[in-house]
Amino acid sequence: MVSEQFEWALLALAQPAKVQLGLFPDFANAADELALSWEEALEDTDLDELSDSARSAIKELDDYMLSISGQENAELWTNESVSSSVQWAKMRKMASRVIRELGWIRSSPHKPLWAIYVHDDEST
Repeated sequence: MVSEQFEWALLALAQPAKVQLGLFPDFANAADELALSWEEALEDTDLDELSDSARSAIKELDDYMLSISGQENAELWTNESVSSSVQWAKMRKMASRVIRELGWIRSSPHKPLWAIYVHDDEST
């Protein structure tokens, strides 16, 4: 059985950009938050209990995310990129495939109840 955090992270990655951006406070970088949520959830999930096809789809998604990470791809990890880049559109399709492989229904996740955000407002 997968954790609530894994389910949340996967459902969040499959959402349209507008929903993804709405999951976080306006000052947050949704791209980074989505990636960090996925990374943390994946680390805490035992994939051995999942089907081969689900594990393969998860690996494909994770490998793709890693391939477009890093300083050389910083422009892909912005709120604007979540809304407009082909890379984020591809991630959403890949996440949707994982959901299908798991036999889940793609639904909108709630805002993360476990998250704490710190806003460094330098204007005060």
